Amino acid sequence: MNAHKLELIGMHCSMCPATIQAALDMSDGVESAKVTRKPDRAVIIYDNTDTSPAKLVEVVENAGYEAKILPNLSGEKK
Repeated sequence: MNAHKLELIGMHCSMCPATIQAALDMSDGVESAKVTRKPDRAVIIYDNTDTSPAKLVEVVENAGYEAKILPNLSGEKK
């Protein structure tokens, strides 16, 4: 399993994190995801044989938001 953080852009209300969370949770290869406000971030644990950080950004964008990949979390396999 790998882990990545995404900076999320465009969240304006309390429902926004739930929308992104649901989209990530339904994505192939996502083991777990936690979306927070203040800071607007997502921490995603995923199987890199099924998805990638770029695909996770695409999932967020398809949900109507923007995302930027942040530096790898410590302990992550490359």
